[in-house]
Amino acid sequence: MRFYFVIILIFSSLFFSHISVAQQQNKYNDILMGIETFNSVLREVNINYVDSIDNKKLIKSAIDNMLYTLDPYTVYVDSENEEYVRMMTTGNYGGIGAILQQQGDYVVITEVLENMPAAKSGLKAGDVIMEIDGKNAKNMTTTSVTSMLRGTPGTIVEIKIKRAESTKLQVHKFEREQVSTPSITCYDVLNNNVGFISIGDFTENTAKEFKQAMGVLVNKNITKLIIDVRDNGGGLVNEAVDILSLFVPKQTIAVTLKGRDNNFHKVYRTTSEPLYLNMPLVVLVNENSASAAEILAGAIQDLDRGVVMGKRTFGKGLVQNFRSLPYNGYLKVTVAKYYTPSGRCIQAIDYAQKSENKNKPIPDSLTNEYKTTNGRVVRDGKGITPDIKLTTEQGQYITYYLYAKNLIFNYAIKYHLNHQTISSPDIFSLTDDEYNNFIAYVKQQNFTYELESHSNLKYVENIAKQEGYYSEKLDTLFKELYSNLQPNIDRDLQQFKTDILRYLEAEIVLTYYYRKGYEQYIIRHDNWVNEAQEILNDNTRYTSILQK
Repeated sequence: MRFYFVIILIFSSLFFSHISVAQQQNKYNDILMGIETFNSVLREVNINYVDSIDNKKLIKSAIDNMLYTLDPYTVYVDSENEEYVRMMTTGNYGGIGAILQQQGDYVVITEVLENMPAAKSGLKAGDVIMEIDGKNAKNMTTTSVTSMLRGTPGTIVEIKIKRAESTKLQVHKFEREQVSTPSITCYDVLNNNVGFISIGDFTENTAKEFKQAMGVLVNKNITKLIIDVRDNGGGLVNEAVDILSLFVPKQTIAVTLKGRDNNFHKVYRTTSEPLYLNMPLVVLVNENSASAAEILAGAIQDLDRGVVMGKRTFGKGLVQNFRSLPYNGYLKVTVAKYYTPSGRCIQAIDYAQKSENKNKPIPDSLTNEYKTTNGRVVRDGKGITPDIKLTTEQGQYITYYLYAKNLIFNYAIKYHLNHQTISSPDIFSLTDDEYNNFIAYVKQQNFTYELESHSNLKYVENIAKQEGYYSEKLDTLFKELYSNLQPNIDRDLQQFKTDILRYLEAEIVLTYYYRKGYEQYIIRHDNWVNEAQEILNDNTRYTSILQK
């Protein structure tokens, strides 16, 4: 007990010095009582519970459930998941460089990373993992297989794979390497000297990779730039600030971090002279742009440095730090909220206010107005609202099901086996005959799917029956509706050909040109990128958007 007393005393002196003596004593007592109660419960369970106890699992569960009451970002990472911390901060891990997916009883390689052990050994997308270090991989989950393939760089792992349309097993022996996932997933020169850079996340080398990409693009004479942070979940704050430094004056406030009761306060300013102070910018965002991605987009918007386009962002205005714990564990804990240059916090969920275990969104009526440098009105809460709102193309249901049932992926593998090379990503396309071959393949697989409207109709029918309003007349009407809401596979494969081809061609390109080629293909067919180019090529419109 004396040991706990020392810990609590230190804890109290560090964190509660700003609170009154009475409040400190109450908090101290609460913590002491909680620790004693927890120890007593754990002891009694170990002595009296009817079955044997896995104490490690029990304690981990207790910690996880305690932190669950705070927010989704405050989590305990034990020593077995130490690699998670490294991946979060560096984007690196030890492994063979393969992305996996469960298909039936086995895990299949869906993508190999360029210049990594899997690619250098000749593994391909579509290869089925049959054994790992002599262990049968049947019925293993993707998580289990991933865990077995990853490990300390320099260690050895051996796998057996089965390649599509082959009955022989191939043995591949790898020396694990440090796998680095590039933060800059794609950069290219588009029409009219418009540059494009896509940022996948913000890890310790993101700003460095961004500067290198900019150097290449500037040497190719770009005069305008699109920065794409769609589906970017964020990462390190300083990396976003370093990228902003390229476009705004030195010592500009980029973001301010504020903790509880001002016990954590930090102002980030740009640290270098800008290289591209006057280059027109468009930032693309969507509902999955979060954290550091929102810091970058929010600063560019507040400073009227560029146009933000897309959909309202996720709204993560919370900042986490990793804190070391005993026995090689870590606590990822929310330490502050961040505020964009105009002074707004764009946190969308108030985790302190919960109702029936559900997090409560901040209502519109409680959001506040702020002003950008030019006097434009922006609001806090609920993420960043783009200057120009764009709509997502509605994906056709047949395309979704073709993708979800792996028919697009499997046909891409089949295509790759029968074609040694294809044209470059910027010009590759399937011929009409090749698309007809795909249609024949789909029919061979007895593909079918259910329309969402058909599924919802079942729901309405059941509700009508429960409410006692179902009648013979309604029965006739429902039967007629059901008959009209049956998918016509032949018609849909032709009617939605353009949409299907975009996914099919992209998947084929990925098997030849890795992720970089895939991204280059996607850009060609991205309507948001095309709309961003139109804004950048219309200087009058671009300028007017940024004015009050």
